[in-house]
Amino acid sequence: MNSLRLPLLLLLVSLAATFVRAADPTPPADQAARVAEARKLVSELRPQTGEIVLEGGIAKVTVPPKMRYFDAKDTKTILVKLWGNPDGNPTLGMLVPDDFHPFSEDSWAVVITFEDTGYVKDDDAAGID
Repeated sequence: MNSLRLPLLLLLVSLAATFVRAADPTPPADQAARVAEARKLVSELRPQTGEIVLEGGIAKVTVPPKMRYFDAKDTKTILVKLWGNPDGNPTLGMLVPDDFHPFSEDSWAVVITFEDTGYVKDDDAAGID
């Protein structure tokens, strides 16, 4: 029985040492640089309110109370650079709650896109049954 206690004790000490190392609060240099870059990107975001004319003048959006709008550039920053999504379809912007922070666990957004397909002119629509 005594012969099992020493290896078990060594195993427990070894695990405790592993947990202490894992909890080291000093991030690696590359992680610190990424955090600094993310903070810089967040500080450059420019939320807008009021009536917004979307790129190309294709529509107007009236930002509701307690909401904010980010233009296409800021939306790309959030989606691609901060959230790590692939750089894919272009967006026109996004609506977020006024207390939005990109790294909050409760963050959400409505992304605004437009695809020029399926448009039917009013005079053509009048003849469709």
